[in-house]
Amino acid sequence: MKNLYKSSLYQEDIAYISGFLDIDKFPEKKILITGVTGMIGSVLADACLAKGLTVLGMGRNKSKAEKRFSGNNFKGDFQFIEHDVINPLNFNIKVDCIIHAASNAYPKMFDEHPVDTMLANIYGLNNMLEYARKSDARVVYISSGEVYGQSKGSDFDEEYQGFVDILHYRSCYPSAKRAAETLCSAYIKEYGSDVVIARLSHIYGATATEADTRAATQFIRDGIENKDIIMKSTGQQVRTYTYVADAAAGIFHILQNGQNGQAYNIAAPEGIVSIKQLAEIIANICKVNIQMVDASSSEKNSYNPVLRSVLSSDKIKELGFNKYYNIRKGIERTIKILK
Repeated sequence: MKNLYKSSLYQEDIAYISGFLDIDKFPEKKILITGVTGMIGSVLADACLAKGLTVLGMGRNKSKAEKRFSGNNFKGDFQFIEHDVINPLNFNIKVDCIIHAASNAYPKMFDEHPVDTMLANIYGLNNMLEYARKSDARVVYISSGEVYGQSKGSDFDEEYQGFVDILHYRSCYPSAKRAAETLCSAYIKEYGSDVVIARLSHIYGATATEADTRAATQFIRDGIENKDIIMKSTGQQVRTYTYVADAAAGIFHILQNGQNGQAYNIAAPEGIVSIKQLAEIIANICKVNIQMVDASSSEKNSYNPVLRSVLSSDKIKELGFNKYYNIRKGIERTIKILK
């Protein structure tokens, strides 16, 4: 794992993201982030630390957290809590807000650990919502564009609801995300909780973990290593790809400005490409070739079956957020940080 703190571009990203945080809105100066070693959780933590907040970073692997955050010179205080979110929290520290980003989020995990994927999203969220009640804290639940299910050809706005095959184990992810969002609404109705939901598009960036098997991450990894990019499908599926720094900035924007009980897509309007086009962009930047290889049966079963997953960004734009890199600039930035 590369030490990202040595990259001036990564430091620029953190400065940009932290600019969306109003320190006056955090009276306790504390924020709890689950999944803190993941792609999203780690960059959110860095931005909070850069702003001077205390981050209670929760994860299941202390050595991974020590490795990930070693070498940061931010002014905030990082406190790691080794804990599995499916278990109730056994500490009592008042925090301003909770960002629940702990979730298996890539195909290999859906194939190998579908039960864990569901439990982290449902039981894990329930434990965070319970803790938020004690701390009188706002919760940001990190959901996914996969909640929309199958497309009828139009972009997914926040009102869209499509088909999900609930009897296929691969649906452990979208079904759990749907159930978790309903749980948020239930807590608001029954307990008066304060929750906003971030529905992320496909995210890419330098904070991707070594275990990440998503297409964008694998393609970038191959390109950086000067290897041919391996495609295991014709790549006709169309997705919205959003640079991780833009996604983090959007999350902070809805944390501070989003309406209780509302969900907001975070998706770059200029990040709409097919998987084939994505591979071609990365191959062009890294000057490598593309090879077609047959996918294994387990790989095929783990793929998202939705052919077109394009998220509308209109709602969060109306909330005042419209900052995004286009797909080529975001990928170029990712590669420069990682090289």
